Amino acid sequence: MYHNASTRRFRSLVIAQIAVVVFAFCTRANADSQQPSDVPFPYTLTTTRDVALSIVSASVFTSGMIVSYSVAEISAPEIADLNADDVNRLDKTATRRWSPASNAASYVTATASALLPLALPAAQFSQRRVREGITLGVMYLQAMGITIGTTGIVKGIAQRERPFLYNDSLSLEEKMDESGTRKSFYSQHTAMAFCSGVFLAKAFSDMHPHSGWRFVIWPSSLLLAGSTGLLRFTAGKHFPTDILIGGLAGSLFGYLIPLIHRSKLPNAVALYPLAGEVNGVGAWIRF
Repeated sequence: MYHNASTRRFRSLVIAQIAVVVFAFCTRANADSQQPSDVPFPYTLTTTRDVALSIVSASVFTSGMIVSYSVAEISAPEIADLNADDVNRLDKTATRRWSPASNAASYVTATASALLPLALPAAQFSQRRVREGITLGVMYLQAMGITIGTTGIVKGIAQRERPFLYNDSLSLEEKMDESGTRKSFYSQHTAMAFCSGVFLAKAFSDMHPHSGWRFVIWPSSLLLAGSTGLLRFTAGKHFPTDILIGGLAGSLFGYLIPLIHRSKLPNAVALYPLAGEVNGVGAWIRF
């Protein structure tokens, strides 16, 4: 027991240290990638849109929390009726998984993912760009509020049993000791991690379209988010489909919120003549 607890603490400490390093790396990359004079700050807040969007985000978040916490735990007779053969072939692979260490580590990676985008407004504030920092902060709160709230609502509707409940290697007491037994679909940890990762990479790319750091930030943030999903699987907390849908949902909100806030940049649409084998007019669009 003591050895397992020590192992979990050690792994969490290592992952936390890695997260601190990655956070510092993202902050430094953001500070080093100064915007060229022809690339203005790409986002704007507008009163009508962002008041409405913030209200929606807060309402969805609150509703998700209420619905999720209202889900009752599974009973012993219901656990006895569960049969892994009733689970589809893909998801059945999760019914043999159980790892408290992976569960603990997934909380660390999900938290690290959620903290990393704060490097963006932090860099703006450090450069005394208060308005830009506030804009990024509001956008991130909107994205995470909708992501967490939507997940809670879906969990409350689906009430899917966790995969470890099908695991015959666990005793009934061990299964009953766990909480959130009917909150498998879909993975909130994974949704949050991918929302954060995509938001970070998308916003950084929009702010620094000429920076080579983009090709480091994208795979790094997605890899950290993906590790959260993998840990939730090995922990026996989620089925592969829970993780897949969670990743897609989080990615959608993490990408959509920055896209909605994009400013109307000059020369967004350009027309130019075509001459040669084909005569006419060409066009390009920047978005």
